Amino acid sequence: MKNSPFINSGNRSVLGILAAIALSCASILLWAGCDLQPAQNLVSRNDLGATASDEGATGTKSSLLHFAQMSDVHIVDDTDPLRLENIKLCPQSQYDLGYLDVLIQGISREQDLYSARTWDAVISSINDADNSDPFAFAISTGDHTDTGLKGELQWFIEIADGILSDSLLTAIAEGAVADFKPAGLNPPWYAAVGNHDVEYEGTVNNSSFLLCLLSLYGDTGALSELPDVLEAYKSSVTEPWWHGFANQPGSSMANSYGYYSFDPNDIVHCIVLNTAIFIPAGEKETFSEGCLDLSQFDWMIRDIEANRDRLCVIFSHHSPLSSFYDSLSEVKADELMKKLASYDNVIAHICGHDHINAIDPVKNESGAGGYWNINTCAIIDWPQEWRNITIKDNGNGTGAISCRMVRHSDGLCLEIASGDPDAQKSTREGTKQDRDVSLKFAIPAAVKNRILSL
Repeated sequence: MKNSPFINSGNRSVLGILAAIALSCASILLWAGCDLQPAQNLVSRNDLGATASDEGATGTKSSLLHFAQMSDVHIVDDTDPLRLENIKLCPQSQYDLGYLDVLIQGISREQDLYSARTWDAVISSINDADNSDPFAFAISTGDHTDTGLKGELQWFIEIADGILSDSLLTAIAEGAVADFKPAGLNPPWYAAVGNHDVEYEGTVNNSSFLLCLLSLYGDTGALSELPDVLEAYKSSVTEPWWHGFANQPGSSMANSYGYYSFDPNDIVHCIVLNTAIFIPAGEKETFSEGCLDLSQFDWMIRDIEANRDRLCVIFSHHSPLSSFYDSLSEVKADELMKKLASYDNVIAHICGHDHINAIDPVKNESGAGGYWNINTCAIIDWPQEWRNITIKDNGNGTGAISCRMVRHSDGLCLEIASGDPDAQKSTREGTKQDRDVSLKFAIPAAVKNRILSL
């Protein structure tokens, strides 16, 4: 370096200017984070036909919201006697296991032992991204447990809180859970309810019939019903308190429970549905496929209409593209999608359940517009990824939802999940159009006016 022609008194001022420019550029990139990553890394999709227009044009490009979404963590306690795999080992199971085998499809994966460690690896990955470009929040869209056990849900919460409890330490010492040290989730996080959280192994609600069968094998009080699930989040020590459920409307408390909305900022409104419900009056079972009651649907419509000058993002565990079968749901899938697509301020429905990455446009049947249905893969199964999402205003009357898939860095957990005979890698990873994408939508005039007024 000492012989470099640039290192001399005549060029020091030039070097200083160049260094200042480089420092300024670095500062801008650091502040903007992923928003300024090369656009060519994203597949641009405009299936909804959004076009530039003065009606929604603010004249300024900006990032409106940055958040993380993950789904289907499936924390597993393989030692619990109520696990179907353990019941099959019980001598008395030969008399009535046939009933359970008909009702329940038992699932046992090699990566079950690593479910807690994998959840922690995902948390560390989210924290790394948050350190370089802070998230407004993170949200986990259900199936936080695998069996529907209170203890599994408590482990999910404790790991997010960065707590290694006595029960986790015991499970690690006994070899029932792979060793790890929880980092704790840095950004504020919200939760949705999944079918595995309130149903035995994700299949049947913990009703009296099922409890009668299972009582032969273990303490059925260890199984969670919906009130138990919601109550568990109150024990968390991370923000926000009760992780969204404190925002439940009166209709939620009086009916199916577990749905709410929140405002991460002045421009975006988030609605979280509970699609894993049991409707006693009509004896509606979800049977893992999702159920949406009329009371919740009506509340959602009122909430969207009350926020017509904000962009609305819907979250739930189930996707209407694969759930809400006619015989099981008061609100049918087609009805839900048609209603959401009719609102110009609804831009996305983000969900999980299907353990795959898939992004589909849902178009407005009666005119322009529609919204994006964004399905995210499972943390328990390959590819064990989460979505890094940014909502942007392009300034010209259109906006974009930037989605990037992020895989955690725990090589052992990934290797074991990769070896799962049910991994279905290409299906679960999705195509290029389901992964790192920029999804265009139209900015409504009312939202434009709100942005300009702030």
